[in-house]
Amino acid sequence: MRGDLSTVLGEVRRLVHDLRPPALDQFGLAGALRQAAERFSDGALAITVTVTGDLGALPAAVEVAAYRMASEALLNVVRHAGAGRCGLRLSLGVDVLEVEVADDGAGVPSGALVGVGVLGMRERAEELGGHCSVSSRAAGGTRVYAVLPLRATHAEPVLTAQKGPSFPAEPHLTEGHTGLGSGSSTATIRTGGSRARGILVAAELPPTR
Repeated sequence: MRGDLSTVLGEVRRLVHDLRPPALDQFGLAGALRQAAERFSDGALAITVTVTGDLGALPAAVEVAAYRMASEALLNVVRHAGAGRCGLRLSLGVDVLEVEVADDGAGVPSGALVGVGVLGMRERAEELGGHCSVSSRAAGGTRVYAVLPLRATHAEPVLTAQKGPSFPAEPHLTEGHTGLGSGSSTATIRTGGSRARGILVAAELPPTR
């Protein structure tokens, strides 16, 4: 029983860790990736981290995706590239975050199959409406490049009114017969300026005496 409980708790911790790495809350994205670079660096591989822009106010989903993708790319460099140098670049634009990991290793072999790690990076980018590519560099080595939008790219439904005449900005109240009964009338309120089509609201008024 105790063993089963430990297994369940361990699985819960793993799931929570996958959702948001604790290092992001402790050090922020730039600090967490600098720590990751230090862990991956050894005597044969030197990793530099370059950050452009203030990454302190990134959306949580973008922050997690960038951390996971950069960490996966660095791990691939350590395991497969045989590189001596690697650069990790984070650049904040007006509405996107760019993530780039480039090394001077063996590059991507011709006809190589796409691995699980690369598929995972692409999926993370696409979930946010961005994209991720992995390619060989002309000077040798591999380049992982991702663009992550800071805002969701899924457009909200837009309600459009039927085309009609423009109305003055100030409301106007007009009165007319409705045919609902003797003495009945309606008030029509027209709103909206020259940039709006306007809204017509009809309400029954009490009989005029």
